[in-house]
Amino acid sequence: MTPAELVAELRRLSGLTAQALALRLGVARRTIYQWEVGGDDPKKGYAPGSDHIEALARIAGVLVSTRGRGWRIQRRETKAV
Repeated sequence: MTPAELVAELRRLSGLTAQALALRLGVARRTIYQWEVGGDDPKKGYAPGSDHIEALARIAGVLVSTRGRGWRIQRRETKAV
């Protein structure tokens, strides 16, 4: 999964609009849009850095990891009480 696909999927899992997600992350709505359509280079501003990916995963309630050249989403395990 590319960074753009990852951001789009994490936003979908969170159930938030681009505007709501941007507010939660402290970035502009346009930034979310650029991440969702963007490239692979965080230095150019089109892909989120690792801190934003971790925050997106927390908001969506999942874990993310890299495998090879792509990203992978894992559901968080819930413990029975």
